[in-house]
Amino acid sequence: MEQSLYRFPIKVLTIFLIVTEILYFVGPIKYPNGNLLLLIFYFFILNSALYLGFLRGIAKSKTSYCKVSASLVHILLIVGLFLNIYYLKVLWATHGLSFSFSNLLFALVNPGSAYKGESLETVNVNIITGFLLTPFRWACIPIGICRWKKLNSFYKSILLLTVCIYIVSWLGIGTRKGLMDLILIIFFLSIAANPLIQEDPKSRRKLFVLSIAVIALFLFFFLYSNLSRAGLSNSSELSDLLKQEYRSFYVKRCSPELLSSLSEITIYLCQGYEALSIALAEIGILPITFGGFSMQTWLYLDRFFGYNPIPGTYMYALETRYGIDMYENWHSIYLWLANDFTFIGVPIVVFLIGYYFARVWKDSIHGNNPWSFPVLAYMIIMVFYFFANNQVLSFSLESFLGCVLIYEFSRTLRYLHI
Repeated sequence: MEQSLYRFPIKVLTIFLIVTEILYFVGPIKYPNGNLLLLIFYFFILNSALYLGFLRGIAKSKTSYCKVSASLVHILLIVGLFLNIYYLKVLWATHGLSFSFSNLLFALVNPGSAYKGESLETVNVNIITGFLLTPFRWACIPIGICRWKKLNSFYKSILLLTVCIYIVSWLGIGTRKGLMDLILIIFFLSIAANPLIQEDPKSRRKLFVLSIAVIALFLFFFLYSNLSRAGLSNSSELSDLLKQEYRSFYVKRCSPELLSSLSEITIYLCQGYEALSIALAEIGILPITFGGFSMQTWLYLDRFFGYNPIPGTYMYALETRYGIDMYENWHSIYLWLANDFTFIGVPIVVFLIGYYFARVWKDSIHGNNPWSFPVLAYMIIMVFYFFANNQVLSFSLESFLGCVLIYEFSRTLRYLHI
């Protein structure tokens, strides 16, 4: 295969991350940069570690073969549909909502009200469906994309219905994250399942135009939902609420509507870098805090072992010293990883993430092991959200580990039939 295909995802995602970093320095919001040269140098080291780790993974990893029977894929799609319906009900229940068309319609018209709805601390979730089966709930869409051409019309309908259920799950609570995840998954996994897209100019153009249209639609919904959350009717009113210092270049040249829209996008993409900048310049290297790399590990260590890692984390230090809320504000994956590995060890971990990402991508584009696709979907989301937080390990730890275990086990097999 062409090297351009091997490097495609890391090129796209690295360019995206670099754009977010540049936006932090030259965007409409004037962030406190602390030690500017140190932050730029650290970004360079991190981006290089990710890219070089990926290249190393492509060069050194071997592809696997595991033939999965059509009947097993069909069972997975049906089970995945019901699990996603169950997850929808649980997700809505955590916001005090019952599943109904009227609640969905209300959330579409008033996403801000849905987002700020009642949050229940206790929702009864069966341990089997809530923990052990989450990898299969997640895996059904990626594997469905992988085997799309081999599915008959019935199972294609099942997959499309599952996608719709997944979208409704997030729309109903006024949240955009799930939509962005789905866009990323469909885009990259479709290319992995159909590598010839990259070699056909006409297909590439269609994919490019479709991608731009979908991103534009998402940005529209993003800005609309922000207005709704702020209780405003137009974007110009939003600029009055943003407690930020603007760069004069943008103030002089942008209308209030454009300035507030750009600022909202900048806050979304760059908020985590502000915490990183302060931690690098003013806090420095803290002692290693075991289990500090994700919210899920915080929860499990405290619940099962009575050990609370929070007081030793950068998130705690930033909240107590600088008022940066550990739950409301993003901190970038680099700061999360620094809790366990220090700023010196973070580039090594990022290199390993790039290496494993390449291993799974290489397996996926060769198309001989469908179980690589669920892990690939998670790796894409993980790397994409580097700017924000440790997305996958903080919010999908159980499902991610389950998918990884299934994938690694499949690499030892050659056939899997039912």
